Amino acid sequence: MRLRTLCALACAAAACLAGSGGAAGDAAADAARRRAVPGTVSLRGLEALHLSIVVPERVGGAAVKGTAQAAAEKKLRAAGLLLLSQEEAKRLPGKPSLTFVLDTTSLSSNGEAQDALRIQTELRQEVALRRDPGVVISAPTFRARTYAPATTPLPAEGRSPVESAALLALDAAVDEFVWYHRAANTKP
Repeated sequence: MRLRTLCALACAAAACLAGSGGAAGDAAADAARRRAVPGTVSLRGLEALHLSIVVPERVGGAAVKGTAQAAAEKKLRAAGLLLLSQEEAKRLPGKPSLTFVLDTTSLSSNGEAQDALRIQTELRQEVALRRDPGVVISAPTFRARTYAPATTPLPAEGRSPVESAALLALDAAVDEFVWYHRAANTKP
């Protein structure tokens, strides 16, 4: 089964970040927003965040989480992102927190159910409501969902087929986030 990705965003949160216009430079900013890759406006200017990875025991638990966390940290740093502890991130404007949640699911293909892995990627940030800027809430500003086979026929040495598949799927989800982050931050 090919990796399938569905990227959806919390539109209300992105709209909160967009600003209300009025200054001379806002027309150019609005044009730039429209040219951006859909759904990445909340990634623009993101330089630092807190990272967490959630892996249930049935797909490798702590062993998979530790390996995946180290690989994700390396890729995110290579993409120019500064990784912070949860306490450090709380001091940043917006308090950005990126979470990858791995879980199992069943997908139906040709009337046949197949076990699959589902990786949900979510960037949460504090945003202010446009109608009442005094109301600040933590909301998902970027979301993506990746599906992958629940096992791999060629597991890594010392890993079960499920653990190997989980690591490959998490790696692909991190690559996807890095791609969107780069797309949002590339100068035209």
